[in-house]
Amino acid sequence: MSKVKDFAKSELDRYFHLITGMNHQITLALEGSANINPLDDYYQINVIGGVGVIKGRNERSLLLGVYRLLEGLGVFFHAPKDERITRRQLEDCDFSFESHFLVKQRIVCIEGAVSIDNVLDLIDFLPKKQLNGYFIQFQKPYEFFTRWYEHKNHPWLKEEPLSEEILESFMPLMTKEIEKRGLIYHAVGHGWTTSVLGLDASGWQKADPKSLLSLDTSLIAQVNGKREFFKGVPLNTQLCYSNKKVQDLFVEVVVDYIDKHQEIDVLHLWLADDFNNFCECEACQKELPSFYYVETLNRIDEELIKRNIKTKLMFLLYYELLFPPSNAQTLSKDRFMMMFAPITRTYTSSLKDVASKYQVMPTTTKAFKRNQNQFEPELLKNLVYLKAWQASFKGSTVLFDYHLMWDGFKDLPHRGLSQVLYEDMKILNQFGIDGFISCQLQRNFFPDGLAFHMMAKGLSNESGNMDAIEAKFYEQRYLSEAYNIKTFFTEISSVLIHQYLRKEVPKLNHDVVREIDRIISFINQTKLSGSVAFEEVTKDFIDYYLGYLKLIKEKALGSSVSQLKEGSNKLINEFIKLEGNYQSSFDGFYFVHLVSEFVENEW
Repeated sequence: MSKVKDFAKSELDRYFHLITGMNHQITLALEGSANINPLDDYYQINVIGGVGVIKGRNERSLLLGVYRLLEGLGVFFHAPKDERITRRQLEDCDFSFESHFLVKQRIVCIEGAVSIDNVLDLIDFLPKKQLNGYFIQFQKPYEFFTRWYEHKNHPWLKEEPLSEEILESFMPLMTKEIEKRGLIYHAVGHGWTTSVLGLDASGWQKADPKSLLSLDTSLIAQVNGKREFFKGVPLNTQLCYSNKKVQDLFVEVVVDYIDKHQEIDVLHLWLADDFNNFCECEACQKELPSFYYVETLNRIDEELIKRNIKTKLMFLLYYELLFPPSNAQTLSKDRFMMMFAPITRTYTSSLKDVASKYQVMPTTTKAFKRNQNQFEPELLKNLVYLKAWQASFKGSTVLFDYHLMWDGFKDLPHRGLSQVLYEDMKILNQFGIDGFISCQLQRNFFPDGLAFHMMAKGLSNESGNMDAIEAKFYEQRYLSEAYNIKTFFTEISSVLIHQYLRKEVPKLNHDVVREIDRIISFINQTKLSGSVAFEEVTKDFIDYYLGYLKLIKEKALGSSVSQLKEGSNKLINEFIKLEGNYQSSFDGFYFVHLVSEFVENEW
């Protein structure tokens, strides 16, 4: 028996004993064939009285089938290391189910500030929610670990540098857990451009300008007449992509890396981060940035064919690369997958709201203006780029999206965000999308795991409407207080406040003030009339939300930055304790970052 199938059986045995106290008679049977896409999952469950079979297309599918059976028998996977098991008699263990995954790849990407335990626990959680892969950004994802271990954005804690040796030990731990579950392993993305320059960048840190003296600056994009680090950050610095030396080096570093890391299933090939930072030299201006990107991608493909390497490659539609080039159709759909990353889109409305308009919209984008482009929140203004690319590239399309990255701190009850997430996931295939990567904070389960749960249920394409799925979540999560807590979160959820924190409505805003006053009044009334159990479950969240609402109200009324800082410092100092109480659910690094950004940034 292979490792993945063996792990699936051990999980089935362990949980079944916890549920019934007895042994089952369930067989795990592989029913695949050589010509089936290894990224596709499918399983069938037929169990009566603890006797039956789980048939799977591949070993990962067997593991997914095991967890779906357990869910059907009353195991509730709420969050990493947080589950509830319902006891039942062996003869009552009946469950039949057939999977229908329209979205083949269902991936979570590392982000935020994390401990190694946070990451390993999340990897363990993914197949329990029917997700089937994990994406480790960078060749060395140190940025995300140092934020936590070195207490970045925690001014009340002393920084504690983490040794290179400890950081290096994390990679094999992560890849081991990915392999154990047979998950699809996505890798890298960021960092190729710095590798071409001979720099080892694992984050968005600024560089000493003197370091340019040791580099071949002809490789760097010329912006405003200068070839230097863009805003001082190597990772955000584009290269001179028309330069054949740049292309040669790019091909070399990528192919050599793939040659040494063939355990990777899907390798992401991204250019520099940020936008309006592409080269303005005479040669680069002859074509769109995406034209030279495609040229380089095709050269990488040619070299991998020579070496008989089958690794799948993911190319990126992001900021300026959203504009499709004249050579897009030359990319091999057998080698490449296309990833659409609409980072500026809104999350206060869903893809469902624009699906009918998308079907009839043209495939032409607005004119490209080198380093003067604006990217907007409206969904259709983002989706026009996807449709334009799909007119040329006929391979697999993956959505790389950020619902659970920043917006969990902008829709604090997560109710509206959860609904947008679910509606987006259910309708992806109508946009020609067959894969999804959630670029998200790993610690994003506060006040509960509703948003992640709704994302997973939308991707699983199971029958049932959104309201019923939400109601069942609350029943499983809050038991006797389910109705009261669902009603409470529904009442305090506000699209307007979400829009305000996204800067989608005016800053001076009396509608926002009235909405906040309504919510505060409702919270205070609920606190007076609520049960002891209700108060115990919601107290920390209510304190946190009330402090946040008061800060938002101050800004909507026109308070100065100095006045707001006083309130934000109080909020941060009072409520950062949440990270102590809910470390695996609440990302204090991003809480501090986004509160500070809200106070200081104008719109």
